[in-house]
Amino acid sequence: MVYGLLNQNDTVHVIKLNKAFLGNENAYTMAKVSDSLFYKNATVTLEKIKDGSNIKTINLIPVYYPKDTGIFATDKNIVYVTHEKLDSSCIYNLNINIPGKAPITSSTSLISGLTVLNPVDYAANTIGFDTTSSYEVSWNSTPGARLYELTLRFNYYEILNGDTTLHHLDWVQNSTLSSTLAGGEPLSLDISGSSFFQFIANKIRPVQGIIRIASQKTLDFIFLAGGDDLSTYIEVSSPSNTIVQEKPFYTNISNGIGLFSSKFDKTIKGKELSSNTIDLLAKCRFTKNLRFLDYYNSFPYWNILHK
Repeated sequence: MVYGLLNQNDTVHVIKLNKAFLGNENAYTMAKVSDSLFYKNATVTLEKIKDGSNIKTINLIPVYYPKDTGIFATDKNIVYVTHEKLDSSCIYNLNINIPGKAPITSSTSLISGLTVLNPVDYAANTIGFDTTSSYEVSWNSTPGARLYELTLRFNYYEILNGDTTLHHLDWVQNSTLSSTLAGGEPLSLDISGSSFFQFIANKIRPVQGIIRIASQKTLDFIFLAGGDDLSTYIEVSSPSNTIVQEKPFYTNISNGIGLFSSKFDKTIKGKELSSNTIDLLAKCRFTKNLRFLDYYNSFPYWNILHK
């Protein structure tokens, strides 16, 4: 079982390699034995391909990586890593050699970038939400990417008993698919203002005596673009919504099973909320009990009773 996603923005690149095990013991019992999960003497390399030629072979190093306790063994959780800087103009071939087994191979190109149209990164425009309309996020698709996912991060401060702490909530939006891998397709996503306030209300609990403030740089827009193989893998692996529950199996690994693909992330950081949105945090029916200050850093009159 092989799993790896390359992202040139990352400083560490990880390939996970596990056995698909069979035996006479109970599966839960075998899962607790690390030798049932990991190969001895496996070698993992990446070939950096430019204009059809291998210009560099990158050797990945096996390391023990901490793993949460659960069904599977945690004493020897081995992954293969490299700190090599990746080049988006190259193709990367994955080669795994295990003594006595056929070579395991796969290949992926990288996703070079993402052009976000709204919100713009450099402008000081504010972001406005209200309970009756939506805010449109837009971007152009990029070559090699099929799947796009946006996470809206809401940053806020809490003041309690004289201590001020910074918090955030991550709101993952529905995925968007591009109809082409060539890039340049206009894509957009509408974020419901009403859902924005409801999301905050569902994630933050009222606390007596607390003061909450939308931070000066309140919103981060975190974009993730995924390759075509990643998109297909997620689609095939997701639960069926129909009466037909059996789904086809997908892998792009030769002489093995799993996924080797690419992703790319881009963040538009520190966008400010409009004064009207900050006022609505303090007074709208969804969030008025959460004790957010309004734009003038005061409690609205209808929140006085909750002080």
